[in-house]
Amino acid sequence: MWLDDFGTGYSSLSYLQSFHFDGVKVDRTFVQDIESNKKNQDLVKAIISLANTLKIDTVIEGIETEAQAAVLQDFGCITGQGYYYAKPLPASAFEQQWLNIKK
Repeated sequence: MWLDDFGTGYSSLSYLQSFHFDGVKVDRTFVQDIESNKKNQDLVKAIISLANTLKIDTVIEGIETEAQAAVLQDFGCITGQGYYYAKPLPASAFEQQWLNIKK
């Protein structure tokens, strides 16, 4: 089970204490201007560290540029999603792309 949009809305830290999660998906609002925004950098580093301590996976949402991906990779983020990697696709198109990659 994953906790989506972590750090915003109803995704409270108390959920991590009360429920067993396999991972957290960090909301994209923390990725916007992460290259220059020290506060966002510190928040994302802290979330990744917290997740590592709790032995749960982290996915960062909303990665749109190579610079954002590089910063997040420097922070130890190994899983991300966003337009930098691919635009949203119907399942059938994704399957076809995946088959082409595996060839």
